[in-house]
Amino acid sequence: MRWKAFIPIAILIGLVVVFNIFFLDNLVKRAIEKTGEKIFRAKFEIGALDLGFKPLSMEMRKIQAADSSDEWKNLFEIDTVKMTIEPIPILSKKVIINEMTCSGIQWGTKRKTSGKLPPKKKRKEEKSAVAKLMDSTKDMIVKEASALPISNLDALSKEIKIDDFIDLSELKSIKEIEDIKKNVDTKHKEWDERIKGLKTKKEVDRINKNVKSIRSVKIKTAEDIVKVKETIDKLKEIKRSLNKIKKEVKDTQRSFNEDFTYVGKTIKKIEEIKNSDYKFILGKLKLESLETGNISKVIFGPLWVGRVHKALYWIEMSRKYMPPKGEEEKEKIKKERRKGRDIKFPLKRILPKFLVKKIHVSGEKEEFLSFKGVITDITSNQPLYGRPTKIDLSGKFEKHKLSDISFKGSINHVTKKPKDNFVVTVKGIDMKGASLGDVQHIPSKVTKGKADLSTTFSLEEDYLESVITAEARKLKFATKKGLKKNSFEYIMNDAFSSIDLLTLRGKLSGRPDSLKFQVTSNLDKVIAKKIKAIFGKKLNEAKKQIRDKLDNIVDGKQKELLRNFNNRKNELNKRILANATLVQEQSNIVDGRINEGKKEIDRMLKREKKKKEDELRKGIERGLKKIF
Repeated sequence: MRWKAFIPIAILIGLVVVFNIFFLDNLVKRAIEKTGEKIFRAKFEIGALDLGFKPLSMEMRKIQAADSSDEWKNLFEIDTVKMTIEPIPILSKKVIINEMTCSGIQWGTKRKTSGKLPPKKKRKEEKSAVAKLMDSTKDMIVKEASALPISNLDALSKEIKIDDFIDLSELKSIKEIEDIKKNVDTKHKEWDERIKGLKTKKEVDRINKNVKSIRSVKIKTAEDIVKVKETIDKLKEIKRSLNKIKKEVKDTQRSFNEDFTYVGKTIKKIEEIKNSDYKFILGKLKLESLETGNISKVIFGPLWVGRVHKALYWIEMSRKYMPPKGEEEKEKIKKERRKGRDIKFPLKRILPKFLVKKIHVSGEKEEFLSFKGVITDITSNQPLYGRPTKIDLSGKFEKHKLSDISFKGSINHVTKKPKDNFVVTVKGIDMKGASLGDVQHIPSKVTKGKADLSTTFSLEEDYLESVITAEARKLKFATKKGLKKNSFEYIMNDAFSSIDLLTLRGKLSGRPDSLKFQVTSNLDKVIAKKIKAIFGKKLNEAKKQIRDKLDNIVDGKQKELLRNFNNRKNELNKRILANATLVQEQSNIVDGRINEGKKEIDRMLKREKKKKEDELRKGIERGLKKIF
């Protein structure tokens, strides 16, 4: 053996061993911490990290990820993470983990030191669809967390002077009555001129003279028949003129009826306008503030939307580091230049750069909830690997045997349209100590009760749909004592003290620019019932006074308008009918003369017929006498 060659090799191996012993663990630890800080945008700390080489493995202990929104709280803590790593893919710069175990997981724990990172210059990046949804939900939290839709009810204890709130110049019904009155005057003037312009009487008088000038003819000879026909033709021509006048009068009648029927309908609509005035006055009195609105939305909305906001944060992270098809890093086999006759055979299955096939997780939440489960197929390139990430967790509430929690989900970024779905069900959760959020005037803590909860979360591309249903039983709240009777806070505390069963259903759906949010709960009915019981009588009295006052003002003017309208309408209609009667009477006269002429002709024809029949009969008789 050549010592000159052995000594450098031995030194090199020794340096590698020393480096592995003293430096490699720390380098890997720091690299993972840097990656975690980049992902969570807050401090990511590993208490200890050990690497093993036979087999290749890694163990991390005391992992803490700070919450970027609260520097004194951890997003999560993990006691121990153990994993075995496939060595060969590392040569291709790929990390493939067949199985991983995460135990002692907790979240929302307090930190002893700040988890805030030093400020960095933010690069301007176009916001993703999920980021826009996060902004929309954040705005919604601020909006829904605003003041309750009820003001203090002490105002009702004071005397309400109705006259101070009714201003005639503001009433739309009075303005409408004045407008209709002007319209009726205008219509009356227009129709007065139009009826005068008919000239029906003048035309009928002229026709009547023509009719009288046509003498009646009695048929005595055949020549008289021609004269009678001429008379009938003249009368028919007169009848055609009369029909034209009759049509003109009839069209006038129809147009008049249409015009005044429309005006009549506008008068009837005054009642609707009066009702809007009634609501307007109630608004000035601020009596609408006595309605409960959707209190459950104000109380529970921000709590639930806040959970959805956090879920969107994790979805944003998953889509960033597990991009859908078309956005993922394209991993290709590097083709070498051909040398001679060497042939490169393609691999049957290309692995992504990072893959965890299965993770066993377990942990607890502040010593009252324990959970465990499995997460499969976490990878940096789902389209390449061809499988979505699946989550299946379950747990128990330690203090209650008849309780459990289930969390099932799927992160599917295999195709161009990412789909993320989660379902959470909770049964028998102890509500003691639960907070209703920082909403003014209502009890903030639950002292007793159990609840069942079901939540679904679905995000397909940028369309979000999340539904929550909950039922809480045997509830008790930390209500306040010594409150001023009939004050808003008194009513709210009294209402909450009487709730034994609380039901809730909420739905949040839509895209970033069109999110819709609905919450329904029996809480609103309970509070409304309390308010009605305490202030119903006072409120009804105020409403009745307003209604009576408004009726006295508007109804009198409406009746006066209707009376004037009917008088004008009847007067004009009578004049039109007079014209129609005049034309009809003359038409009847002409029809009588025409019928008289026709009858005269019929009589002549009958006489001629009878005469011929008589002559024929006599001829037959004479012929028979000659025969016999």
